[in-house]
Amino acid sequence: MTLRVHVIIPFKGVMESKSRLMSGISDYQRKRLVKAMLSDVITAVTNSKNVNHLIVVTPDKKIENIIPKDATLLLEDRLRGINHAIMEATEYSLTMNAEATLVIPADLPLITPQDIDTIISMGKYKPIIILSPSLTGGTNILYRSPPQVIKPKFGKNSFQTHLKESRKINIEPKIYSSKRVSLDLDEIEDVKKIVEYGNSTKTFEVLYKTELIFSRAKR
Repeated sequence: MTLRVHVIIPFKGVMESKSRLMSGISDYQRKRLVKAMLSDVITAVTNSKNVNHLIVVTPDKKIENIIPKDATLLLEDRLRGINHAIMEATEYSLTMNAEATLVIPADLPLITPQDIDTIISMGKYKPIIILSPSLTGGTNILYRSPPQVIKPKFGKNSFQTHLKESRKINIEPKIYSSKRVSLDLDEIEDVKKIVEYGNSTKTFEVLYKTELIFSRAKR
């Protein structure tokens, strides 16, 4: 049984993303890095064999050139938080007859098409929820079928929150564990891990060319 799966990538915008990196690198470097990470996630999605449609939800119109022509760029009027953005994109996906949604944050540059295809293959039957934890207790993957089976609860300790929300409706989530998917880039200290695992990504290319970041990663 193959479900119609839409991937949702919520993106704060180039100006707002990764503010915690600002103390370690220049604003120009941060913007390049943010765009590279988003591009890597989009590349993984578009190379997946089982994704039917991609939705990028953001208040930032300037990323239009990164979005594939056959994807949807869902523009928000203003920044109202990641959960609101995901709910908006979920409602939009339902108008396009999506049977499942896979939420992937824009800061997972190491995710691969194989990761995405494996997650989708785990979610062939509904209702089902699939989660992948970040190293800091967040949620790096949220697969829902049907798409509104639970509301998104991204934020501090969101992995445990999503577990609880799933169990409230008597669904025991499946867990997708992967070193690549667990790695998001929030702090300068995360760079070393990205460099170690992601040398074929655009993110790695930006890190390599940015001497300040690369020197920190080698310490």
